[in-house]
Amino acid sequence: QHVPAPVGGSGTAPGVAVPIVAGQIIVGERQNREVTGRYALTATSDNELLVIVSPEDSSSDIVVRIVADDGTLIEEIDGAISGQAETTTFTPQSGRTYTVEVDEYFGSRSAYSIAIIDVGPNSTALLDEVEGELAENGVFTYTWDGVVGQPIIFYLEADGSLDLTIDMFDSGGGYLDYADAGLDGEPELIVYVPATNGQVSFEVRDFSGMSGSFHLWVLAVAE
Repeated sequence: QHVPAPVGGSGTAPGVAVPIVAGQIIVGERQNREVTGRYALTATSDNELLVIVSPEDSSSDIVVRIVADDGTLIEEIDGAISGQAETTTFTPQSGRTYTVEVDEYFGSRSAYSIAIIDVGPNSTALLDEVEGELAENGVFTYTWDGVVGQPIIFYLEADGSLDLTIDMFDSGGGYLDYADAGLDGEPELIVYVPATNGQVSFEVRDFSGMSGSFHLWVLAVAE
């Protein structure tokens, strides 16, 4: 579900948080340096959640904080380079409310989209889940049968200090996309909307050829 943020949804009223639910995408915008985007999520289960905040401007350096209803800072994320999405996973406690705060590192006005996706074992959004392993200077290959017009997120979290990169190819070997947004140990993702039916493949590497493991989620998202 893709929903424009209401007035105040990007923080135009300081302290006001816009409700958001798992599976929803909201478009927000920082109006000025003093305003923080705030989104309130009330957990309906203990399932792990994936949070993605993606800037529209290539110069925006997004910062994301997750705060529990007792004021405890669960996480602060600023791992990606300017123009790239900030992503993280966290496991809520059912019934508690969490606030996701969105800022820009330099305090600039910036447009962005925020999505929260349930990646628990019974989630309808979770299409596949893989534990991957990289040998030294190795390549991990994964294939997926794309369906025209159905958006998919491929999300990888590294174990330890791997600096993951992703190359994406169509069934004929044509180059489709590349991801290397994070620093060592930071997650990577590709959002893909197939233009035709057909298989796509991914080659996962460590930038420096290190060995190690990672976790891959394949997720369905609403258009």
